[in-house]
Amino acid sequence: MTTKRSSSLADDDSPEIPFLDVGASYRELKRERDDAYHRVMLFHVEGKAESRRRQALSIRLSIRLAPVPAPIPIQV
Repeated sequence: MTTKRSSSLADDDSPEIPFLDVGASYRELKRERDDAYHRVMLFHVEGKAESRRRQALSIRLSIRLAPVPAPIPIQV
């Protein structure tokens, strides 16, 4: 909130009248909303990437730890 001197009072001891700068408040709220949106989306994207990394690691480990089948004897 900012203050503004009343133009109707001519002396220097006039009280400052508070006024609300609606445009500045709107810009501030919009900036906060945009920042929050970017934080959420960044968290979402990082979460998906982490999930994919864990899934790939799980697949690689399951391939390495899978039992190797015994060779099939070939009859001639």
